[in-house]
Amino acid sequence: MVKRDFVKLLLPAVVAGEFYAPDTRGYKELSDAVTGCEESDGTISRADEAGLQNYIKSHKNLSRKDYLILVDDNDEPDWYNSSDLTKKKGKRPKKAPAVCSKADAVCEGTGELQNSYERYQFYPAPTKEDFATSKNYTAARESCQSLGDNWDLMIINTKREWTFLKEVMDDSCWDHEAWWIGFKEYDTVAPGQRGSLTTVFSKEPEWEPKWETDEPNDAQGVEECIRYRLGDFNDAPCSKYWSGVKRDEIGMGYVCEKHNYIESCEPVAIDSEFMENYSIHEPKNAGEGKSWDDARAFCQAKGANWDLAVPNTEAEFDKLVQATQCSWSRFWLGAKYTAYTDEVAVDYGLYYAVDGSDEAQIFRRWDKHTNWESPDPNNKPGVTECIRMRGDLMNDQDCSVSGKDKPHGWICELSEPEDPCEPTMSLVGDRYAILNTLGDNRNKRAACSAVGDGWGVYEDSSDYVTALLAANGYSGDKQPAAVCERAVPCANQDGATFTAVDEDDLKIIGLGNYNKASAKAACKNYGSGWNLAIINDERESKEINRKLGGCYNYWIGMTHSESIVYDEVSSMIGFAPWAPINTQKICGSGCVTMRGGEYYSADCDAEIESAVVCEYTPPVENKKDEDCLPCKHNALIRPWHSIAGCSKPVDTCEESARLQIVDQWKIGNGKSRPVRYGFVGLIKIPQSVIDSKQQFSVLIRFSPKVNHGHFQLWNMNFWNFYNGGYEVLIHSKNWNTDLHDKTSIAFVAEGLNVNDIPELLFWRSHQRRHQCFQPSMHHGQRTGADQPKSAFELAIENHGGDISNVSRVRFNKKGKVIFKGARD
Repeated sequence: MVKRDFVKLLLPAVVAGEFYAPDTRGYKELSDAVTGCEESDGTISRADEAGLQNYIKSHKNLSRKDYLILVDDNDEPDWYNSSDLTKKKGKRPKKAPAVCSKADAVCEGTGELQNSYERYQFYPAPTKEDFATSKNYTAARESCQSLGDNWDLMIINTKREWTFLKEVMDDSCWDHEAWWIGFKEYDTVAPGQRGSLTTVFSKEPEWEPKWETDEPNDAQGVEECIRYRLGDFNDAPCSKYWSGVKRDEIGMGYVCEKHNYIESCEPVAIDSEFMENYSIHEPKNAGEGKSWDDARAFCQAKGANWDLAVPNTEAEFDKLVQATQCSWSRFWLGAKYTAYTDEVAVDYGLYYAVDGSDEAQIFRRWDKHTNWESPDPNNKPGVTECIRMRGDLMNDQDCSVSGKDKPHGWICELSEPEDPCEPTMSLVGDRYAILNTLGDNRNKRAACSAVGDGWGVYEDSSDYVTALLAANGYSGDKQPAAVCERAVPCANQDGATFTAVDEDDLKIIGLGNYNKASAKAACKNYGSGWNLAIINDERESKEINRKLGGCYNYWIGMTHSESIVYDEVSSMIGFAPWAPINTQKICGSGCVTMRGGEYYSADCDAEIESAVVCEYTPPVENKKDEDCLPCKHNALIRPWHSIAGCSKPVDTCEESARLQIVDQWKIGNGKSRPVRYGFVGLIKIPQSVIDSKQQFSVLIRFSPKVNHGHFQLWNMNFWNFYNGGYEVLIHSKNWNTDLHDKTSIAFVAEGLNVNDIPELLFWRSHQRRHQCFQPSMHHGQRTGADQPKSAFELAIENHGGDISNVSRVRFNKKGKVIFKGARD
């Protein structure tokens, strides 16, 4: 922003006390008027005193007089015309009343408010010495525009903004001055009856100015420009650069504002191709607006795959902005937001979108302009609100709001139908594909090549392929357009005898008809520590496949979600050699089988002819209690004080949960990569609690220095994050998933911005009252069946998930939180 050198001087100013007229019959002599005011502890009012004109207009016993006695800038009394408070010329009147000010008060404002927000700049009227620099309306606009893009005279859109302007004027002792404002008024009907009103951008304003009595009035001819003074507005000639009488050399001030898109935009042509999948709905009449639920129902009633619009990218959102054509209306979008914190303007919560998008896929541009004192998102912890747009900004709002005087609109979107994950070919497997047609291809060879890498025309004959064709209705003269074959990596072992492997840590068994469960059971028959093999990298994959005989399907222990592969404790595995065929849709969730070193998505419950790969994992040696950290080991963590009415944690170290550190690490160099810390923690639960099958809660308390991190947890449930995210409440599950040492709970903390080890608090029951951990979350919460649900529960319900499945949580110093669910 280009900014001029400008010094705002804040000088003590004399402001009026209470106006009064001691004798409305009038005084013959000026000296008598002075005495009359002094005898009542006042002084004669100055002709340019703030509020004087309004006072006179509101008192008929003064406004009906032709003349009044007032004083000029030099405190000399004189006769003034009551209509415009200019000095009377010529013969003095016989008598006139005086207007007095009860007492002079020195305004000594702080001047702090004028610098509260960068979007506003205040330029008060120059002093008499600099009167020549005072600006008319056009010059004031040019001065504002020189500050940079989107700057112009201030436009008042809300009562809140008008109140702010008044407060700045009072605080800066400027309330007696006149200020150019970004409104214009044309074709005044009559005094006090305005004509058409626009902003400096020729748009109809959202807010009606509070006019002075009988304003606007075109009293001096054409008066199209608007001034602010003493909380009210009046019209004036745009060419004027003075207030009152020019010879008094009282200049004009002006207020500049950096405007947002909605105040200054102009409609542009809509992208008709883009809008084929969207519809904009903008009710014009009060009562026609819709709540979020009603708006969604309207969109869904349009037909299959219609719903409220979800902007997934900035480009998509900008197209929607363009489509609303600079409307002042608010439009519902297809997303909800549940805040974790009551700190305003912090995007810290969980998201739900009607199209299933996660937080990272929902584009957001929060409104920091309209409500600058409480910018969006103006969070209400644990309360789910719906997201709406206005202009090019978004805010969160009560989902039930439909708008009374300003009815809510909504935007619908037609989404692509969900991919049912069906093969694109008539029949396709990992080895053969039967094509009903050649499509756009010239011949069989081209059609088979189009199936994927390594595919060609099948030119042999085999009982298997003949049976496959017959099973799909092909025999005799009825044949498909083409039969294709892929040369899988193990094709050279086709027909080779299956070879079992029986080693100390690896066993390969089969062949047989197995599903995932029966394959796993076959491995566990070998004893403790045996399970389906988890393949973590290419080296391990090559080592196992080197020992396999024949070209068969093999059950392994991983699962997948879309194309991401996970181990049994839901940790992601980076190595995932999916078979390179474009007809295999890797979508949804499922199990994984392997053939020729390549992975295939498999129905976990389906029995297939296959072999099984088992591996042995040595048991982890139990750590002894003496390896636990001492209680209250972190001096940076504040002492715990239980709130009245809340359960107290176990107060003895021996009967509480204890923490062991299994491993610690540090990554990053502080230059090209930030330094981050992490550790594996083991929470030891008292044996008596496990034996009694009691429910329990653990509060993991980091010091306030932690503001960034990732957490993974498997055999307990996250309940909520408190106090900025560095205090984590977890609950025991209603079932036990431990395969080893049921008294321990492992968790991983990584990506921490400081090297910090937490302390633990322990309760022998589930703690669900949020206010016991963060008082600001009270909001009338109480225990029992009607207890409001936590932010996690609300957000996950909206997301269509289950709180018991959350295993990974990430938060950062900007307040963003991302959760992911565990996978079977």
